[in-house]
Amino acid sequence: MPVAAQVIEMAGGSDAAKRLILTELLPVVREAGLEAVGHDVLVAVYSRAGAKTAGGIIIADNYREDEFQGKVGLILSLGPMCCDKHTDGLWSDWFGGRPPNVGDWVVMRPADTNAMLIKQRTCRTLEWKYIRARVDAPDKV
Repeated sequence: MPVAAQVIEMAGGSDAAKRLILTELLPVVREAGLEAVGHDVLVAVYSRAGAKTAGGIIIADNYREDEFQGKVGLILSLGPMCCDKHTDGLWSDWFGGRPPNVGDWVVMRPADTNAMLIKQRTCRTLEWKYIRARVDAPDKV
């Protein structure tokens, strides 16, 4: 298997990354009144910059590839139409009866999103139907 296709587990796990993002961004999002609208979902893109792998390799602080091509994000806000009431039941059906919530890691295709910076962290909005998967850990994708 080529090295690029192997999963590189990060030290501290997904809980550390989730805590960092939620602590850093949720207060800003709430204070600014920044909310996803309509059928959109606001996610913070997972970035490995400055992190250390489980094997001890340090990812450079200036590593920027995830900002542009990051495929995993943490949900910060769900638009008001992201529910069964406004989607004729499709919301739950689309996600197999387990729709995502704020704080869930999801997989997306960067081309289906609109990027923005919140506190120097890349965030994206996307329509709920462009969420491709839910994952327990962002470094597994």
